[in-house]
Amino acid sequence: ITLKGGLDDFKSSSNVSNTSTGKLTRDKQTTIDGNFNSAGEVKFLSGLLQSNGNSKIINSGLFEALTSEFISRGIFSNNSGGSVTVYKLTQNSGGSVITNNCKYLVLTDADVDQVINNNSYFKVTNNLKLNGSGRINLANAAYFETNTINTMDGFIEGVSGTTSLFRLRSTMNQDRINEAAGQNPGEDKAKFRGALQLCATNYQTLPAGLFRNGAARGCDVYIAETPCMPTTN
Repeated sequence: ITLKGGLDDFKSSSNVSNTSTGKLTRDKQTTIDGNFNSAGEVKFLSGLLQSNGNSKIINSGLFEALTSEFISRGIFSNNSGGSVTVYKLTQNSGGSVITNNCKYLVLTDADVDQVINNNSYFKVTNNLKLNGSGRINLANAAYFETNTINTMDGFIEGVSGTTSLFRLRSTMNQDRINEAAGQNPGEDKAKFRGALQLCATNYQTLPAGLFRNGAARGCDVYIAETPCMPTTN
C-alpha cells in the first residue's frame, strides 16, 4: 500500500495491522494516533513522522524513516527480529517509552527526555542529548553506542542480567565530568550505574564519582554477534 501525500496529514487513529508480507509506504508527514502493529515493511519516505501520546506501536519487521525526524510520544516496542532506522529521534513527552529487543539505528541525533529500555542493539550515529528526565536502561548484555553526549542530565543504567556495554566514540559533557570529580559528589553525579561498562577510549581517566552500583570503565564485555546485534567493534 502506498499512501500519497496531500495537504493534510495521514493520521492513523484506530488499529492498523501490517502482516509479515505487507508493505506500507508513505511519502508525506505522518501522525500515528492509535495502535500500529507491523510485522512487514513500513517506509516513511519524507515529512515529519510523529506518534501521539496514546499511540502504541509494535514493530516486528522493517520500520524506516531514512530522511525524517521521528517524534516518539507514546509506546514503541521493537520486537525480536525487528529493525528500526530513523533519521533523527526526539523523545521528550511524558509517558513515552521505547523498548528495543532487536536493532534500532538513529542516523543523526537523539534528543531523549524519557525512558529507553534497550535489550539488544541501539546506535545513535552522531550526538545523544540526554535530558533531565532521560533514562537509558540496558539489560542482559545489551549494547548502546553514540559518538558524543553534549547534554548529560539523565543517566544510563545496567538494570539486570549480564553486564551491558555503552560505547562512547568521542566525548561527553565536560561539566558533568567536572562535577563527578568534586569532593564527595552526590548520587545524581553518577551518570553510569549498575551492570554496565562504559567504553570511552578518548579519555585516559574519568572520575569515580561518574560511576555507581557496579558500573565501571571497560571495553572487554563479550557480546555475541547475531542478526539483531551487528558488530560492536
